[in-house]
Amino acid sequence: MKIKAVVFDWAGTIIDHGSRAPMGAFVKVLSEFQVPITVAEARRPMGLPKWDHIKTLLTHPDIAARWHAAHGSAPTDRDVDRVIEIIRERCHSRTEQVSPIPPVVEPGEIYMPYPMEVEVGGATIFVLNVERFEKC
Repeated sequence: MKIKAVVFDWAGTIIDHGSRAPMGAFVKVLSEFQVPITVAEARRPMGLPKWDHIKTLLTHPDIAARWHAAHGSAPTDRDVDRVIEIIRERCHSRTEQVSPIPPVVEPGEIYMPYPMEVEVGGATIFVLNVERFEKC
């Protein structure tokens, strides 16, 4: 049997142990706004909905000061919306090299012992409507 697709929620499971993907997205996008943050800073509000997460980041005194230095004013809700929009634009399907957490063996006998190229999408914000699921 040829496997056509395997769908995982890999944040913290198969590939992204420790939820690094969202942290990387926050670090990268805020750097594009000339507001450098560390992974540790990005991780602080982990668990909040994404809009609230970004709002919490941007209103943290240290990060707010960096934003003010870069933009000449305090971050606003509109700025949070702009950050979210950029993340949403970047979350479309793309190819990445990933290294699984060994060993990954499930009932389907899937094991990926080395980095492999996979198509991923929706790194931190769903870009597709997930109201409907169909099993093929």
